[in-house]
Amino acid sequence: MAQTVRTLHAPVKALFSGTTLLIARNSLLGVILPLRMEAAGYPVALTGVVMAVYYMGLAFGGLYTKRVILRIGHIRAFSAFAALMAAVCLAYGFLSFQPHGSCCG
Repeated sequence: MAQTVRTLHAPVKALFSGTTLLIARNSLLGVILPLRMEAAGYPVALTGVVMAVYYMGLAFGGLYTKRVILRIGHIRAFSAFAALMAAVCLAYGFLSFQPHGSCCG
């Protein structure tokens, strides 16, 4: 019985590990982004709107994901979405979080 559980757990171990890392990093992004916006001097209301839209996109993305998984498969969909999320997180590093009116005042 122990051998059967071990053999059943092995194929999904990588998927569980990847999902855990994805959720942990997404949570950290939800903390870092508003802190960087606040440090740059953006209004609190704008930071709230940005974060609300971020999580609305996450919710609506969950509705669209089912079609993508059925079309290309769960492994390719997971890889594509993880790569997309990594690219977006890296793009935050290239953005300057400076309000538009701060350079001339």
